[in-house]
Amino acid sequence: MRRSTIVFAMIIGMSIPALTGCGSAHVSNHAKTGEISETDIAADNMADADAAKPDTAAAAVKPEPDTAALSGENGEKAEADAKDEKQEQSEAVNETGDSPKEAPQLPETGRQLADFVPEGWEVWDSVELDFNEDGIPDYAVVLQAVSPNEDGYLEYRLDYPRILFAIASDVKEGYRLDFQEENVIRKRDEGGVLGDPYQPLTAEGTVFTTHAYGGSAWRWSEDYTYTYREGTWWLTSSEETYGYGDYITDYEKNDWESGVGIRKERSSDWDSMEEDFEQIENGDWDLIAYDLEYEVPLDGRMTLEQVGKRRQQDKELSELAQKESDIDYPQFYDGKIYYTSEIVENVTYRTVKDGKEQITEEEDTVGMRLNRMEPDGSGKEVIFEYRYLETMPDIMENSIPYISMLYEISGGEIIAEVYLGGEPHPFYRMKTDGSGQEKIGQVPE
Repeated sequence: MRRSTIVFAMIIGMSIPALTGCGSAHVSNHAKTGEISETDIAADNMADADAAKPDTAAAAVKPEPDTAALSGENGEKAEADAKDEKQEQSEAVNETGDSPKEAPQLPETGRQLADFVPEGWEVWDSVELDFNEDGIPDYAVVLQAVSPNEDGYLEYRLDYPRILFAIASDVKEGYRLDFQEENVIRKRDEGGVLGDPYQPLTAEGTVFTTHAYGGSAWRWSEDYTYTYREGTWWLTSSEETYGYGDYITDYEKNDWESGVGIRKERSSDWDSMEEDFEQIENGDWDLIAYDLEYEVPLDGRMTLEQVGKRRQQDKELSELAQKESDIDYPQFYDGKIYYTSEIVENVTYRTVKDGKEQITEEEDTVGMRLNRMEPDGSGKEVIFEYRYLETMPDIMENSIPYISMLYEISGGEIIAEVYLGGEPHPFYRMKTDGSGQEKIGQVPE
């Protein structure tokens, strides 16, 4: 049995029980007053966090073109790679080079927040809410691992995850641990050029929201809202964006209350974006229409714990895919593993060099496939295939554009986007077995 088959089986074996029935620079928000404030973050940590904060004021300023990413002979692929990065956000490499370490188990009870903070950890952020609705403040908290360097100053540990937890007021104990999760909050090294992607928690009543923002010229943001109901935290809504600076090219919003997801797409071609920039003087990008809008059905609600397990599973699958040349963007859905692969064939080109015509043959990517298989690696099948040219001429006069595929699985359906560098990008909808395929639209180049 291949190594990939064994690892896939191990990953899925661990993930299925938790996901059965499921769908698919920081300013610290200190604790308020009283005993809870004793673990406020030190001033030097605040200064460092402020330095990593993204420039949110840029919304009113026309973004300047990133010429390295938008021009040159590799310009099309550079932008495509940036878009691929949107789907690879969770694959950050640990800058320390150390193997990821497990977070400590927090105490079950305590008189104050400090009692829940292990040695070697600091409160990175906290918000007040009243999720058990007893009129006494409860808290959602994020912990960051730290350790002294050779000069005695505290440094952030990247080999540990950040811990998200909540404590609820308890008449007898003071506070009790409601939950602890290590896979929901992004780490300092997951934000790209902009630095730490963490943005402060927000909360009200029985609801809190996590926020993140990162990237470089091409940027992403994500907001996940969790609601406490009958003793369980549920993911009730989410919103994600992706685009150049503050100009959004991809927008995604999920509402698990209604069971409907909204998707909006704009062209990521620089000429098209520049025309829009010239029309907007106050940074109100919402005035620019999207090229494609559609809805997707959502799977059943996930608990906060299931969200964490899903993210951990996605990281493990992605890490494995990096080692397997024939597997890209693997996802686990409804008992099967989905992934994309390139269609590579020999292509004959006619070129002119030094005034002389030449006929050359070389391997090239002529299309993409969306595949699925069982967790043990058996039952491989192609469920969707896109070829750049259904009827390939014997001799190509022009090179084939850069081709890649992104896809989303939700509510028993798949939405596949075929990226074609320099040409319109078609979108297709189908069932998870590939049946009922239809083109739902396209986005200009």
